[in-house]
Amino acid sequence: MFRYPFRVSIERGHEIDHKTLKVLRVYESFDFALRSLTRSEFENLRAEIPNKLQFREAVLNLAVLKTPETFHGRPFNWDDFYAGLAEQVYQKILTLSGFILPGGQMDPDLIDPAREYLGSEEARYDLLIMVAFPQYKLEDLLNMDPVNWHKLIGLAESGCRVKEFDPELITNPGNIQKRQALAQAEAEAARQLQMMMTRKDGRAVETTTDQMSFTAGG
Repeated sequence: MFRYPFRVSIERGHEIDHKTLKVLRVYESFDFALRSLTRSEFENLRAEIPNKLQFREAVLNLAVLKTPETFHGRPFNWDDFYAGLAEQVYQKILTLSGFILPGGQMDPDLIDPAREYLGSEEARYDLLIMVAFPQYKLEDLLNMDPVNWHKLIGLAESGCRVKEFDPELITNPGNIQKRQALAQAEAEAARQLQMMMTRKDGRAVETTTDQMSFTAGG
């Protein structure tokens, strides 16, 4: 499970920067480490704990991996912590778990790494392995020794060809599109040549003289 650093802050007042003589806002900040909830965890908690405040407490206890050691000189405890900041931590966990932010946008800490991964060469090879060997799941591949992962890539390419599936459909789709375009162009050129080499009455052109007569209008 991924760990996400998250900092919450509250404004505590103002101070003067004596070098610039500017008034600066002063914040008190607290650092946490969070994880997301699986859909199963969320649904189970919601079914077991209908009370909203108790549900939030359960989510915090489950998904907060690290809290500040102290709060105002005492060991950290959610009951002593600022309520508004606890709500921010709770909302961050929900958005990291895939729940939509107000305005219809997904949390960038969740979606940006996913988009970056999906556009990577690494993702294409993970998909190739899973197509060739369905027993492997993404989590298995992410935790695999790099040497074994690279060996599996080679085996997956051979395995796909045995199954008469071109692995470049996954690993190099742009090359497949170029090959398809070339094949279409060659087929069209052959069709045009066949039309040029056929008489109007349907018989094939047999001599250079016949071809010149036909192309000149018959």
